[in-house]
Amino acid sequence: MTYRRLHCRPGALLAATLLTGAALAGTSAHATAAASTCTPICVLDARTGSHSGFDRLVLDFSSGTLPGTVTATASPDGSYSTPSGSTEKIETAGQSYLVLDVSTAHAHNDSGTVTYTAPRAKSVNLPSLKGVQLLSDFEGHVQFGLSLGSISRYRTFTLTNPNRVVVDIYR
Repeated sequence: MTYRRLHCRPGALLAATLLTGAALAGTSAHATAAASTCTPICVLDARTGSHSGFDRLVLDFSSGTLPGTVTATASPDGSYSTPSGSTEKIETAGQSYLVLDVSTAHAHNDSGTVTYTAPRAKSVNLPSLKGVQLLSDFEGHVQFGLSLGSISRYRTFTLTNPNRVVVDIYR
């Protein structure tokens, strides 16, 4: 089992807000979350791995109440709706796409400081998973775009100790 952590070099400034599609990197995600309050819960990091028969995306969360809803919606061409209602495309290329909506969660703490430390958009070279992109953080919904190869099925689930949302993409 090999995991590839999607993260920024400490101190690398990507941008100031998530609504403009950016993230601020600083200390580790877990140190950031420990030093602040996230109500009800904050996404901290994203990591990927390849396993026998499937690829996995793991979203790490702060302590708190796990997201009540995790919805994955297929997007044939990578299009998704932004919180403002416009239509955008997932940046990393794929043959198929999933838009993952995690609620109720945030990618910033109660003070407004960004907690998500992975790159906003990251290509990965796995058999089924080709890229992960933070799409939005708005009103308790954090959306991610997953660029995929050709897939037939996937499943999402949550785990605790530590808090995680997991997406398995089967080959």
